[in-house]
Amino acid sequence: MNSIEVKAKMAEFRATRVGHRSAAAARDSIMQKLGMSEKERMFVLIGPSGVGKSTVLRRVRELILKEHREQMLRDPGFLPFISVKAVTGLDGNYSWRDGFARLLNAGNEPLLGKKVLIPKLQLDGLEISNTRGLYRDEFRRSFESMVKNRGILYVFVDEASAILDAAVNRDTIRHFNILKSLSGVFTDSSG
Repeated sequence: MNSIEVKAKMAEFRATRVGHRSAAAARDSIMQKLGMSEKERMFVLIGPSGVGKSTVLRRVRELILKEHREQMLRDPGFLPFISVKAVTGLDGNYSWRDGFARLLNAGNEPLLGKKVLIPKLQLDGLEISNTRGLYRDEFRRSFESMVKNRGILYVFVDEASAILDAAVNRDTIRHFNILKSLSGVFTDSSG
């Protein structure tokens, strides 16, 4: 075999995907839960590397797009889902500011770069010099607004261990509770 034939065979090998019963069962389970759930619309995927989380999620997204194709054609602003990969912060802790920015970016939020607060704020006559939390909270409010206004049905967070990793994050329970509270935005928007 010459080098061109070897490259072609390698490309074919890399492009080949073999279905696994466990991955198919996981996909089917997720699709069943999506159809049954009225409240839980935020899903996190956690598991060891290489078990097929991203592959299962890719197939679930394809099925959702197929299911909602007509609605998307009728309403170009409608997004059936947004999907992001959680990223561990450079300091080892999950950054909700970065996480919300990624969610907004996944939803094609048009004014993402304009969500900046003035460094010195006054609220009720008191000067606020630390705007770090306010900036993060503004991203959260923008995310909640995007979910409501775009009709987003589901949010998928792949590699969610970056959020919930107790060995790295100082307050895993707080992170879990934040994720749990975000599912409330779907209840508020669908009712």
